Amino acid sequence: MLTKTASQSLTEQLAARFAERIRNRLLGPGARLPSVRQCAQQQGVSPSTVVAAYDQLLAQGLVEARKNRGFFVREKAAAQADNAQAATKNAADALALNAWATATGFAAPRTHAPIDATALIRGMFHKVSNKPQPGMGVFPPDWLESSFMPAAVRKVTGTRALQDFSLQYGEPAGDLGLRQSLSKKLAGLNVQAAPEHIITTIGATHGAS
Repeated sequence: MLTKTASQSLTEQLAARFAERIRNRLLGPGARLPSVRQCAQQQGVSPSTVVAAYDQLLAQGLVEARKNRGFFVREKAAAQADNAQAATKNAADALALNAWATATGFAAPRTHAPIDATALIRGMFHKVSNKPQPGMGVFPPDWLESSFMPAAVRKVTGTRALQDFSLQYGEPAGDLGLRQSLSKKLAGLNVQAAPEHIITTIGATHGAS
C-alpha cells in the first residue's frame, strides 16, 4: 500500500511504482494498466490520485491513452522509463548539491527539477479541500444564491465600468502598481528586476500561453 511521506506524494509514488514495473518488463509493451477505479481500490487512494499518476506516465511517454479502452504501455517504454529515472536522479542530485551548498556557504548554481505541466494543469481542476475555490474560475453554487454576487455583477457591468475596463485589453504586462511592488520586493532579495521587466499572469495556463 502507498503511504504518505514528506518527501514523495501518493501520486509520485504510484507513478514511480508503475514506471519501475514497466522498466523491469513486468508490464510489457501493449499491456493494459488497471482502470482508474480498479487501481484506486487496489492502492487505497482516490481516483484523482490515480488520474494524476497516469498523467505523469503519459507525460514521460511510458503509456498511451486509448479512447474508451484505458491506458496501455507504449512500445520502447522500458528505455523511456530508464531515461525518466535518470532525469529524476539528476534532479535529486541537484537538490542534494544545493542543500550542501547552503550548509557550507558555497555559492553553487541554482537548478530546478523539471515541471510536469500536464499533471500541473490537471491538478487545477481537482478539489484539494471542501473549501470554496474561486481560483478554478467557477463560483460555488451557494455564492450565487447570496445578494452580494448579483450586486457585484451589476456594479462591474455598469455602463461606466464597461467603458473603462470590459472593452479594453488593459496593460499586457499586468497592473503597473503590482509590478512596481514586486520590483521593490525582489530588490530586497537582491534580485534586480525593473517593473518593465516583470509580467504578471492570472494562472499557469495564462503564463504558458
